[in-house]
Order: sequence, then structure tokens, then C-alpha cells
Amino acid sequence: MVMVTTRKETEQGIEEITQSFGTLKKERLKLCHFLKQHDIELAVMESTGVYWKSIYHSLVTAGIKTQVVNARHVKNVPGRKTDVIDSQWLASLGHYGLVRSSFVPAPQQEQLR
Repeated sequence: MVMVTTRKETEQGIEEITQSFGTLKKERLKLCHFLKQHDIELAVMESTGVYWKSIYHSLVTAGIKTQVVNARHVKNVPGRKTDVIDSQWLASLGHYGLVRSSFVPAPQQEQLR
């Protein structure tokens, strides 16, 4: 499961929508459609093991600018930790430009590795 939070400024303030998606190809396509439907300019995601790779590939293939960040660099305050809270925290950090991208090799370089 992937938890996604969109964050946009509106006349009424900041609007957040949080939704979960599966990780199978069909669900990843729904995720990309959801982000495009909401005119999302940047997707920020944590790199956890190898699980991020298929989601990252789907987002990039769909033409969505995506930043992969190290989970240690975007840690929230310790305490109750849920996927929803993490998703909202990453959306806030990305919204304000407070994330630093991790190195993600190009497909040709990844193949060599």
C-alpha cells in the first residue's frame, strides 16, 4: 500500500487530500492518474528498501516530476507514526521546498549496476 497526500493552495487556504493506493501496476496507474487529475507538479517519496523503485518508475514514466528522499532526512518528531501522518509530512516538506533529492541513477546506469 502507498499513502498519498496532495497539497495545494486555494483561496480558502491549503487543501490536503489523502488517499491510499495499491502497489500493483493497475493501482500505480490509478495513482498517476490521481496526481495528474489534481495538477500535482512534484511527487516526493521516501526510499524504503527496494519497494520505491516500481512506484518511482511509474511516476516518472507518466511524466510526473518525482523526488526520492532519504527517510532519515525527513524524519518527523518521534512519537505516534502512521502512514497518513508521514504522507502529510512529506507533502508539507515538498510544498515548501524543504526536501533534498537522493541520487537516483538513470536507467542505463542502473542496468550497469
